[in-house]
Amino acid sequence: MFVSCEQFLQIRPDKKLTIPTTTSDLLGLMQDVQTMNYAYAGGLAVVGADVVYLPYENWAGITSVEDRGAYIWEKQPVNALYWSAGYERILNCNTVIDYLDDVIEDPHITKQTLKGIALFYRGFTFFDLVQVFSPSYDVRTADNDLGIVLRLNSDVNIKSKRATVAQTYKQLINDLKTAIPLLPLKAQFPTTPTRAAGYAALARIFLAIEDYSNAYLYADSCLQLYNVLLDYAEIEARPYPFDRFNEEVVFYSQLSGYRVLPESMARVDTILYQSYDQSDLRKTLFFNLNNDGYFSFVGNYSQHSTASKFNGLTTAEVYLIRAESAARAGSIQSALADLNFFRAHRYAPDSNIPETADADQIINLVLTERHKEFLHRGLRWQDIRRLANDIERSVSLKRMFNGELYSLNPAQIKRFAYFIPQEVVERSGIEQND
Repeated sequence: MFVSCEQFLQIRPDKKLTIPTTTSDLLGLMQDVQTMNYAYAGGLAVVGADVVYLPYENWAGITSVEDRGAYIWEKQPVNALYWSAGYERILNCNTVIDYLDDVIEDPHITKQTLKGIALFYRGFTFFDLVQVFSPSYDVRTADNDLGIVLRLNSDVNIKSKRATVAQTYKQLINDLKTAIPLLPLKAQFPTTPTRAAGYAALARIFLAIEDYSNAYLYADSCLQLYNVLLDYAEIEARPYPFDRFNEEVVFYSQLSGYRVLPESMARVDTILYQSYDQSDLRKTLFFNLNNDGYFSFVGNYSQHSTASKFNGLTTAEVYLIRAESAARAGSIQSALADLNFFRAHRYAPDSNIPETADADQIINLVLTERHKEFLHRGLRWQDIRRLANDIERSVSLKRMFNGELYSLNPAQIKRFAYFIPQEVVERSGIEQND
């Protein structure tokens, strides 16, 4: 399976260059993994969070002004690919949806399944984009905050207009909810979304907007369908130790960090590295010591050293979502069971959290595990943003270069949005962030 998937990732179907006449033709658009599964904008979320450290020499050596600026949260337009790759993906989705009534349904793929796949990708991509190009979701301001452009059909002549944050989330949640009953229970390749992936995506989204009851509901629905968790004690310590399509992956996708995230550039935040104790199996599997004395992250599920890092959906993420959501609802035993089940697959034996732990302790432990587990996936950025109003759990972000301090306090983090690429603003006339 892994060999066939590896080959499949290299395919860019020629069918996207022709007029589709069958559902298999449209499926070709959805199986164009270079467009549909690569280059998610969440790379900006990794660059902006407290998981990556760039020594000054590495940062100064980045030739792109846009990529240097992203690391210190400069209010300047970012690399165009962070925006354009997502909207190319959305165009493919809308093309499939718009053509469904005009093509012949062949035995390989039904129209309903195709619609579900397209809606999944569209909703998942809208969420990816709104994480970096809009302020964090806040129920008090979401109706007025600028969201992203919601392209809902394939007509490129329709003028672009930014929706609000509230409208953006309403649309992407609706896309995914509509997709789930249409998605297959199983897929030939992990690059194709399944029903479990739809549930996992919604669990991630509802956690990000602090709707913990729905986060629990969808996390639980995912784990009812698929709940396999990797045991890190069985993983061999070697360069890039995790298989790309390992059994923990519910849905496979990659983000891009372009010039910032390759191991030759990025280092792991030193405070974060020190938080792993000796019983934590990730300390051996996740990191590689460089000649400069700093560690690089090599526990990436995309299994290579480029800037393209795995940001897909895993059962590990879903277990931690269900644990945190249960703890917030006061279901201590349920939360503790999920947390200890997760830890049993990441730590040496006898590392369980005692049953005397209360809800606040469990929530803090889950948040710590999320910080240590999901390096280079963009999830830490989502956590920092949603917790910005939590006095006890909020953090500030700081970078120090040549005696100059760059920082974001929790209030600034909540409102922060990366600037849309300048050429996009000039060509479309949409509003720029401020």
